[in-house]
Formats: sequence, structure tokens, C-alpha cells
Amino acid sequence: YIQFLGYKEVFFTSSNYMDLQTFIIHVFFAAVIFFLCGYWAYIFERYEINSVLKTEELEIQMQIINNNVEIANQIAIGNLDTNIEISEDDLLAKSLLVMQKNLLLAKQKEDIENFRNIGIAQCSEILRQSNASMNELTMNVLRFLIKYLGGNQGGFFILNNQKEEDNYLELIACYAYDRKKFIEKRINLGEGIVGAVFLEREAIYMTQLPQNYLKITSGLGDASPNCLVVLPLMVNEVIYGVLELAFFATLEKHKIDLLKKLCEDIASTIGNVKINENTKILLENSQQQAEELRAQEEELRQNMEEMHATQEEMQRKEIENLELLQKTRESEINISKISLKHLEEIEDKDSKIERLEFKLKKFQKA
Repeated sequence: YIQFLGYKEVFFTSSNYMDLQTFIIHVFFAAVIFFLCGYWAYIFERYEINSVLKTEELEIQMQIINNNVEIANQIAIGNLDTNIEISEDDLLAKSLLVMQKNLLLAKQKEDIENFRNIGIAQCSEILRQSNASMNELTMNVLRFLIKYLGGNQGGFFILNNQKEEDNYLELIACYAYDRKKFIEKRINLGEGIVGAVFLEREAIYMTQLPQNYLKITSGLGDASPNCLVVLPLMVNEVIYGVLELAFFATLEKHKIDLLKKLCEDIASTIGNVKINENTKILLENSQQQAEELRAQEEELRQNMEEMHATQEEMQRKEIENLELLQKTRESEINISKISLKHLEEIEDKDSKIERLEFKLKKFQKA
């Protein structure tokens, strides 16, 4: 282009030699060309980098949006325990996860509350329907508690205070692995964990059981439970017994709290059943005494009737005797009268005979 303008003294391609001026000019123009090309390459690189960064940022934003949509969808369908990775700068995702966590906590709280309310309602229904017999009551309640709480074995120990000098805890219901166990067991007050809970009136929760304390037998062999809960059956400071439950898994706090509440209701029902049984015994004794009294009264009435009949018979015989005696007296009187009359007649005859004899004597003398 410079040659075209007429600067003949400047040669770029056709000179056979290169002086200093030409070299400098060539270097200058090469530097300009290099600078222009480098600057253009720099601008192009920045453009490409910005384009790539914008694309990556757009992809990141799309991923963030997709994550937020996924979190929202999971929340919408009720899945509150999903684990989705989010960016540190994604405030919306953080807010959604906080909302998800709060909803999860609320749902867990609601589930626990529903679990508690359903357990109380079902147990109350069992207590209402099984309050006629102590054995039926404890067995039905024990079966429900083991199944509802996921237990493996349990027992009801009820205070036996029929003899004032010999009070002890009697195992009246035992249940394990969906089978009713018939075991006669007696525990003195203060003996072992059960006896200690009765005396201390405080629940015991153990995750490390003494060796060979309790074994659960199944078709696969023997196994020791990993968790034991022993609670007093107490209401209004009056204790009626002890409830013992064994679990393979660790028992959650809300289940322990539910057990404590249910134990109060169970203790109240046990107290009512004991009162009803004592009342029934007293009523049976009263009825038996009444029957005995009626029998005695009937016997006494019969004796009185017999006595009255005997008295009437005696009175009748006495009247007959009196009548006979009266007749006898009348007969005696009649006989006496007759005798007197005969005597008088005899006396008259004697006197006549004497007079005749006297007259005869006189006649003879004459």
C-alpha cells in the first residue's frame, strides 16, 4: 500500500538488500501487525471466555432452578427427607431446604402426636372392654403394648396383698413373640429390678442388661433383648404393680412418654378392677351369708312350726288330759256320791238293824 502511494524508496519484497532503515521499518510494521493480531486474539479470547462463562453460569442457573424445582416437587408430594446438593450462593434453595426441614419436623411432631393419640385411644378402648377380669385385662393390654410399640416380651406384676403379713408381686400376665406364656412367678418387694421399681416408684430404662437377665426364645434360638423398660403402675400416689417390657431395638423417647401416660390409665383401671373384684367377693360372701341366713331362717321357721305343732299337740293332749281328769273327777265325785249314798243307806240299815235288835232284846227279856 505504501509502494502504491509512491514511496519508491521503501521496498518490502523486491529489494535485494536491507539497510538499517528498511530493517527498522520492517520491524516496526511487524510489531504493529503483531500487536494488532495479538490485540484481536486477546479480544476474541475474552469474548470466548465470557461466552463460555456465561454458558456455564447459565447451566449453573439451570441446575439451580432444576434443584429448586426438584426440592419444591419433593415437598409438594410430601417427601421431606430428600438429600439434594445445593450451591452455597443459592439462597432460594437454602430457604426451601429450611422450609423442608421445618415441615419435616412438623410432620415428625404430628406423627408422634398421632402415634400418642391413637395409642391412648386404642388402649382406653381395651381398658374399657376388658375391665371385668384382672387376667383378661392385663393380657389384652400387654398384647396391645408389645405389638403397638414393637416390643418382644413383657409381663404384668400385680401386688398381691391378700395377706397383710405376706405382700409380694405376682406375675399374672406374660407375653412374648405373639404367644401367651403361662409362667408362675413371685417377686418379693424390693427384689431385683422389678421389686426395686415397686419400692422406688420410679421407671427404669436400660440399654445394657445384666447377663442372662432375660432371654427371648424363638424357633431360631435364644436372644437377649437390647432394651428394657420397667415402669410402676401408679396413680394418685397409689401403686398397684409393675410393667416390664423388653425390646431388641432402642426405644424412642416419645414411646417411653406414651408408656408412662398409659401406665397411669392402666393403674387406674386395675384399681377399679380390684375394687370391683373385692366388691364382687364381698357381694358373693354377702349372698352366701344371706343364703345361709335364709337357710337358717327356714330351718328356724320349720323348727318353730314343729315347735308350734308340738305345742298345739301338747295343748290338745293337755286339754284332753284335763277333760279326762275332769271326767275322772266327776266320776270320782259321782262315785263318792254313790258311795256316800250307799253308806247312808248302809248306815240307815245298820241303825234299823240295831233298833230291831234292841227291840228284839227287849222282846226276849219280856
